[in-house]
Amino acid sequence: MSVEVLVPQMQDTLSQIRATISELSTKEQTQRLEELEKKRDRILADLQDAFEKERKELEKERKAHKDEVKKRRKQEDEEREAKRRQEDEELKRTNSKEDMKRQQKYNNEASSVEDDTEQQMNEIEEMAAKTIEEGKKKLQELKEKRKVSVIKDYKSYQILGKLMNHSRSSTVA
Repeated sequence: MSVEVLVPQMQDTLSQIRATISELSTKEQTQRLEELEKKRDRILADLQDAFEKERKELEKERKAHKDEVKKRRKQEDEEREAKRRQEDEELKRTNSKEDMKRQQKYNNEASSVEDDTEQQMNEIEEMAAKTIEEGKKKLQELKEKRKVSVIKDYKSYQILGKLMNHSRSSTVA
C-alpha cells in the first residue's frame, strides 16, 4: 500500500473515533432526566396548590356554615340546644371523613407521580448505560482497526525499503 492510500484510511479511522466519542455524550439523557424532575416537581406543586385551594374553600364554606348555625342557634329555644350539639358533632365527623378521603387521594396521586417518574428515570439511565457500553465497544473496534492499519503500513514501508535497497544495490553492482 502506498502512503497516499494509507493516509486517507488513517484519517477516516480517526474521524470515526471522534464521531464515536461525540456519540458517547449523555447530555440528552441528562436533559431528559432534568425535564422529568421538573415535570414531577411541577405536578406535585400543582397537586399541593389544588389541595391548599380546596382546603381554603372548605374552610370558607365551613366558616359560613358555622356562622349560619350560630345565628340559627341564637334564635332557637333552649330545648333545641341538645339537637344543635348533635349537629355540630355530626358535622365534625363528616368534615373529618372528607379531609381523610382528600388526604388519601392526594397521597395516592403524589405516590403515583413519584413511581412513574422513578420508572422513567430508571429507563433513561439504562439507555444511557447501554449507549456508553456500545460506544466503548465501537471505540475498541476502531482501535483494533487502527492497529491493524498501522501494522500494514509498517510492513508496507519495510517492503518498500527492501525494494529500494535492492534496487540501489542492483544499480551499484
